[in-house]
Amino acid sequence: MEGPEAARRLFERLAIDLRISCGARDRDTLAARASEAMFAGAAGDAERARDRYERLVDDLVRAFGADDAQTVDARHGLIQWTGAIGDAATARDLAESLVADLRGRYGIRDRQTIQARLVLAEWTGGAHGPVAGRDLFAEVHRDTLVAFGPADRDTLTAARQYAIWCGLAGDPAIARRMLATQVGELRKAFGADDPDLVYAQADLAEWTATAGDVVSARDLYARLITRTRADAGVTAADKRQWQLEHAVLVGAAGDPDHAVELLAGLAKEWIGTLGEDHPDVMEACEALVELGAVPEGRPAVGDFEGRLLRADQRGWDGDPVGAWRLHADLTAELEQTGGPAHAATVQARSHLVCFLAAAGDHRSACDVAVALVETAEFCFGAHAPETLVARMQLADAVGELGDPGQARALLAELLPHLERSLPRTDPRVIIARVELARWACRSGAVSQAMQVARAVATELRPRPGNELLVARAGFNLAFQRFDRRQVGQLETAVRESFLGLRQILGAGHWETVMAGEVYAMLVRGEPTVEWRSTLMHYTAI
Repeated sequence: MEGPEAARRLFERLAIDLRISCGARDRDTLAARASEAMFAGAAGDAERARDRYERLVDDLVRAFGADDAQTVDARHGLIQWTGAIGDAATARDLAESLVADLRGRYGIRDRQTIQARLVLAEWTGGAHGPVAGRDLFAEVHRDTLVAFGPADRDTLTAARQYAIWCGLAGDPAIARRMLATQVGELRKAFGADDPDLVYAQADLAEWTATAGDVVSARDLYARLITRTRADAGVTAADKRQWQLEHAVLVGAAGDPDHAVELLAGLAKEWIGTLGEDHPDVMEACEALVELGAVPEGRPAVGDFEGRLLRADQRGWDGDPVGAWRLHADLTAELEQTGGPAHAATVQARSHLVCFLAAAGDHRSACDVAVALVETAEFCFGAHAPETLVARMQLADAVGELGDPGQARALLAELLPHLERSLPRTDPRVIIARVELARWACRSGAVSQAMQVARAVATELRPRPGNELLVARAGFNLAFQRFDRRQVGQLETAVRESFLGLRQILGAGHWETVMAGEVYAMLVRGEPTVEWRSTLMHYTAI
């Protein structure tokens, strides 16, 4: 056995041996426990890592005090993995306690305190929204400038984080300008191959795209993936992500044929090295399907990807009944040829659930979703993204069958697992959060609904490829605003979503028409019950 799990087991055994030979509070024993906790997280078990760090911190505080260097390192680990399991509020509180202890002993501008303040700013943003995070990063940046000067690494790190959180708080143009400055400062101070410079360049490319300049972003990613050496401190996973971003931006910049060529090459290479079910492979294949291409080397039954896309398109064109029938035929064929547990069968069945729900057959959608959850758990594990998405579909079906409270409970339970498995900006995470807001609202938990919906609307950054998701999330937020009687903001939100849907889907698409109907009712001042009914119909689809 190799990899993080093997390392975790070795350190677990070493900690036991050292405890026997040296004692439970020996520094080497405690260091081995810290390594075991770290590798538990690296192996993907965030809850185990959090639990290990929690017990370790208690023992270190009793043995050496709260501000001992070894204790401080363990407290950072506890904060990291507490946040990783989805508990941003507790992570923030732990970081605030660490800052208070370090500030009391070393002062507000000591390097250890600065590092802890950066962590506090990050989790404050996670718990209280990006504006709160941005403001704390601004304070840390000002203090690093005073204490260390503009060319210091800690100063530049604080400046980079401040820029990113300015973007998260809703100003991608400022984030782009600030990051461009940081790239120049890092290159000047530390050289062209410094890892911090490489990642600052990646951030600059991302925020350039988010600011709407897809051509410049494409070129930045191209230079990044061409010049980044294997020894420049960049992980293989990060470089794959940059390659994907570059290929997608090539298409967004007006060259879809070249984008298909790039994505097909990546998909073929990664299927050979990573396996067909690796998340990066799936993402490359999904991007290919969106461009109308069939990925080479994917599991196929009678042009599986092409048939899946055509069935989806049937539904997007306004015929959900025809779409679910095509998906039902494809699912049945895949079950015969590949088996019910084949990844392609699971994917087709997931699409079948979507279009059964879109057609209004929520009982059938629920029945298929129940079977889908069982199969996904068997194939991928209880907390794999595929299983969690299936559980999300089941929750929606349960709600549509008349139990919005249970739907809310199911979504609230699965969302932390989904956020641990995927980035917060992943469309599947965003959709789960939007759905939680919807069912919280329908079950009477309006405050929770508004809090979740506002966070999604604030954090969701428009970028090439997710414009439709932004428009749909905005329309769902409009629904929450009605229930809070924020009628003045409602018209603006509906108008923005309607214009976005019209630009992306076209004037005749059913979603655009629905949004247009609601907007027209608002403009005409028609009775609220009518546009509330229309909104509820839209958000039920």
